[in-house]
Amino acid sequence: MPLYWLVYRHNNSIFVVIEPGASLIHARLRASLDGLDEGEFTEGHELDRKSVAPQFQRSAKLTILRDRPQETKAQQVERSR
Repeated sequence: MPLYWLVYRHNNSIFVVIEPGASLIHARLRASLDGLDEGEFTEGHELDRKSVAPQFQRSAKLTILRDRPQETKAQQVERSR
């Protein structure tokens, strides 16, 4: 399943979600169902398989990266398990 780079803007912050999906809209839907679509969706791109880190290709787990040094949602999810 392809991976998509989804960008959201919320409270002067930029949130990036890497989400698997059959299409861009499918990846956005998955992010929404997981509660990861904070703010306004600004852009999304399919990631090239050659440029994606192997751990994302194998696990296809979502990861959120923030533009400021705070605990990410992915870390919060891992901590809550």
